[in-house]
Amino acid sequence: MDDAPIRSVGIDAHGLFVDDALVARREEIRSALLLEHGQPGPTLWIHRRFRSPLTVRVMSSQRGHQLLKRLGFDASQSVARFPTPSGGWRFEVLVWLIIIAAGASCGAWFALSALLLFLGLVTLLIRFTGRTRVVVGSDGVLVDKTFVHYEDIMSASTWDNIDDEGHGNHFVGVATRRGGFLTLWQSGGRFDSSAIVDRIHQALEGYRQSDPVERQDELSRNGLTVPAWIARARSLNLAKEGTYRTAHRDETRWLWRAVEDVSAKPEARATAAMALAVRLDDAGRQRLRAVVQAVAWPPLRRALLAIDARHDAALAAALASFTAPPRP
Repeated sequence: MDDAPIRSVGIDAHGLFVDDALVARREEIRSALLLEHGQPGPTLWIHRRFRSPLTVRVMSSQRGHQLLKRLGFDASQSVARFPTPSGGWRFEVLVWLIIIAAGASCGAWFALSALLLFLGLVTLLIRFTGRTRVVVGSDGVLVDKTFVHYEDIMSASTWDNIDDEGHGNHFVGVATRRGGFLTLWQSGGRFDSSAIVDRIHQALEGYRQSDPVERQDELSRNGLTVPAWIARARSLNLAKEGTYRTAHRDETRWLWRAVEDVSAKPEARATAAMALAVRLDDAGRQRLRAVVQAVAWPPLRRALLAIDARHDAALAAALASFTAPPRP
């Protein structure tokens, strides 16, 4: 978008409107972020299918959060994924393009040309599929295979190391309460590092404002085997047969609070989800899927997906991987 003043920004069933003009349809919006601390001010960053990203300035951070929530991409509603290429990718692409071109020019050496082309494509494939993956969820931050729960995060920051010619790297760091520091670096401006920091701060604020669910000890695993854990969790809801309807509704609300509480222990959230699944209707499944969309820790995400799909084998496999997330 240009720098002209934006008179109105709105969202309806069709998509995102700016000054009454439809700029992004619902079905083409892949994800959205709110950049709060950049210039020229709070900005919505819209990722569209098969189209370039769209940036839309908003009047305030509060208005940006409202729009993000209506789109379904608020930090409490959806994870944000940031693929980050490593620093040498441009040089490698240039080298392999030269090699491929040289090989292709050797018409008499067709086999050599084909081999060089194959090796070049394989190298580029490995490079781009091997990129660092950063996932910011409502429960914590996942960097490749390292997960940091918000309970352990003190702050996130970004800084640059740029020379006089404008070359260098952009860094993102997460300071943990155990004295660790998880550093992610990216180069060449392929993505805005401030977007990661803003998203972490937004999710961290939601985590710190959450109201912890009570009676979490009743939802703990207590050293049970996976089959015994599943059976006990399901019995929590089965045991409500014959009780007063009001009492059962209270227990159901408590279980939902546990599933949706981002500050609750993962095993407590999984136990509550297994209990709810015994009596889950279509509306309940939609609600559970909404929870899954915001979970970053892979074992809990897999468990919730298996519960929704009623896939006992996948559920058992996911629960078997429930160990304390590694702390940097």
